[in-house]
Amino acid sequence: MNLEQISKKQVEPAEIKRDWEYYIEHKCSWEKLPNSVQLKLGSNKLVYENYIRQYSIEHQLRWSDNLISKIGPNEETYYNSLIEYSIAHYMLYPYHISDVLIGGFRITPFKYYHRMMWKVMASEKPYDSIPNFTASDCVRILGIGRNQFIEIMNQCRGRSIWPFKKKNSQIKGLLPSVPSRPSSEAEPWWIVHLSSITDENLKNSSPNEKKTLEILSTNGPQLAKNIDFELLHILYSKGLVYFQVPIIETDYITIPPLKNFVMNRISNDYFEKLLYKIFIAYDERLNVRQIADLLGIDENIVKNAISIYCRLHFAKKKNPFNEKNLTKFHKSWSLKMKKIMKKSKSSKITQDSENENENTNTNTNTNKENNENVNETNSNNENDVFIKQSESEQSIAEKSDVDSKQQITSKRIAIFFDSSLPAFLMGNLTQGLKSHAVTLFEVGKITNDQIDLFLNELDKVDSAMEGEAKQYFEHAITLRETLRFFRNMNISFQNEDKTTTINGLDLIRSESVACLESDVLYKFLNRNYGVVFSIIPLTFEIGTTISLSNPIHFGAPIPEINSPWFRLFLYSRACSGPPSLFLIKGTRLKKLPKILSGYTKISIMGFNREVLTFTSGNILPHINDNLVASPILVQALESETSQYKELAVPFPLKEPTEEEMKMEIKESEYNESNMHLHPVLRKVQEELSLEKSLGIIIMIYVPKLHVVENFDENQNLNQKQGQKNQQKEFHWVPLDIQFGIPIFNTKHNAIITQKMKDTNFLSQENLQLHLRNMRILCLRFLKFISSFCEPESPFNFSPKKQKEQENIPESVSILGKIIPLPSKHVLFSKNKITSFSQSETLRMI
Repeated sequence: MNLEQISKKQVEPAEIKRDWEYYIEHKCSWEKLPNSVQLKLGSNKLVYENYIRQYSIEHQLRWSDNLISKIGPNEETYYNSLIEYSIAHYMLYPYHISDVLIGGFRITPFKYYHRMMWKVMASEKPYDSIPNFTASDCVRILGIGRNQFIEIMNQCRGRSIWPFKKKNSQIKGLLPSVPSRPSSEAEPWWIVHLSSITDENLKNSSPNEKKTLEILSTNGPQLAKNIDFELLHILYSKGLVYFQVPIIETDYITIPPLKNFVMNRISNDYFEKLLYKIFIAYDERLNVRQIADLLGIDENIVKNAISIYCRLHFAKKKNPFNEKNLTKFHKSWSLKMKKIMKKSKSSKITQDSENENENTNTNTNTNKENNENVNETNSNNENDVFIKQSESEQSIAEKSDVDSKQQITSKRIAIFFDSSLPAFLMGNLTQGLKSHAVTLFEVGKITNDQIDLFLNELDKVDSAMEGEAKQYFEHAITLRETLRFFRNMNISFQNEDKTTTINGLDLIRSESVACLESDVLYKFLNRNYGVVFSIIPLTFEIGTTISLSNPIHFGAPIPEINSPWFRLFLYSRACSGPPSLFLIKGTRLKKLPKILSGYTKISIMGFNREVLTFTSGNILPHINDNLVASPILVQALESETSQYKELAVPFPLKEPTEEEMKMEIKESEYNESNMHLHPVLRKVQEELSLEKSLGIIIMIYVPKLHVVENFDENQNLNQKQGQKNQQKEFHWVPLDIQFGIPIFNTKHNAIITQKMKDTNFLSQENLQLHLRNMRILCLRFLKFISSFCEPESPFNFSPKKQKEQENIPESVSILGKIIPLPSKHVLFSKNKITSFSQSETLRMI
């Protein structure tokens, strides 16, 4: 199969694809394939061989170690096809086979990205067409980012129209001719290899360069720290050497705030998907082998991915200096090592502070000694001058590794957020927060070892801002105080003769966990976290992936909670709510139902939880348009004689005093200070058992329902006027409940966190009560849903089958689970739930 054929891939059933991929990964020849798999492939050996070629090129496999070497093409043809395919699909340079590509075929990263960039520009594709990681590597190798790309394209367009060939040569002339000096240089533990050197290269080299090249040629690859720092980067810029970034299975890494990361787009490339998957699954307490085990992925693939992180300086190897072969450095590395040791010292102090280590002062002093030792040199030979690393530093590094292994026995608190959090942090709050915002969005998490840096940046936010920007600064301050509150928590409880300790904090983006398979995510959460909190609002649902008990979750316990179903369930339990009509997909309204007559503001809510509000005069077309794709909940909010009022009340509700219990409060007199006394609100908390949970209940002020339902278009003006007068009688009713910690409301956040402080909220007893209450709530809720669904459809359909049959929009699918859909219209009216059918109002498409 040639490159053109591979680009036009056949569409095969997922089951067959899984089979052949599995056997190719395990290097199973055609003769050793099970008969069942051979039959699925049509008993055709050539089909399997074509799959091998396709898979090998797409996954950039090494020719000599895989099945491709046994079926052809030859090595050179294969690697040429691999490079052509990789460039055409804007994939990362295959560094894991750079020894073959550079040493054997002189295909350097610079030549690779130079050709890719030329193709992008020649075809006049936008810069955003280059995937994120590839674009980031292009910046590092070529020095071409978004601004430089636009500048080059403008130079081409600004000149007269050229024939195609001249245009191509013009673009090549504007591209760099040599690799750029990276803003982040090589690390001392990287390995330097000799490229394919020509006589012309040697002729144009200085004596020192020739000497270094001779050492590499004679003695083989060398650690970067053994070579003059400046000379090393000169040789690299000339393409005379290349770097290997070695990762072993026992290595630990940490991911600092991302710098020089290009946010373009995510490709369908398997390796970029893997990079994002490791981003979210990574934990600084896990080594490479443990990460591979968690993800169920081959260790070598994980090593390659982490090597890419380190090469692009998106990750740092923890304590690389405790290895025996890293005890000496060339004197030219002195300045670089001082910076490294300074960061190492800072990191060590932070770690000791987190763990309340009694030896903090001792370790700090030892680190100071190490910095002094870095400056010591052994000058036995003018050309062999090194910096010695003290034995004490090595012992501290080893101790740190032991600490990292021990820390995994304790669990942390996880706070789940959605993309709205990094979005507001990307604003002009502080310059340093932007890199943290990029990290939150792209990595999908900030782990406990980086939280202090994040908090330090949040400390720089000025609370004295005025105007529209003030709320964003207040949100940042609320976030900071919330993180500090949870960071300082130490929870310990007994479970099955085992003590579980919970301390430390990770921030996790809910959308990012979608790339993890459900079993992997379960292991990831259960292994690392004891308690999970969701931030309000959380638009992307995580309920399907977090069991109620492992870890315990303070947020929506199941995804159906964040669907229109839960509003109806809430109204049925509270016997109170706004006039609501849940219409099944495919319905078409001829006119507004009577229960909506007389209202001027009406909202519609779909399964993506987006709420749209319209005036009654133009809402009918919007309702019918939305019903084509999904069921929707239609709710009346405001009448001609009322103005919409909404009030959010945090729960658990404040307990009323004896004096408050004796008070008689009119509906019109309820406000933010006394709403917790409202009988409907008390009933909601009692009916749904919210006493040990966290969140907010949203109340709205609406006209009495029975008056509106008698409103008829055929009544005379006097009758209508009489009913409008009666509509001046209003009451407070619940609209919705959101589970979790409110971040974007300072007052609600303070009330909830103070309640947690005052009541020992996360005690073992309270956690078990919360777990029990949520289980009961979910069982009742799911039973309620089933009463309005066909018995066989909502719970027995597979996600794929239901998607095909119902043509449900993707937003209904939440991490692979489909929310059950109604099989009949549901009405909430006169404080009760019923089925709804008005033939004069409804018809099916």
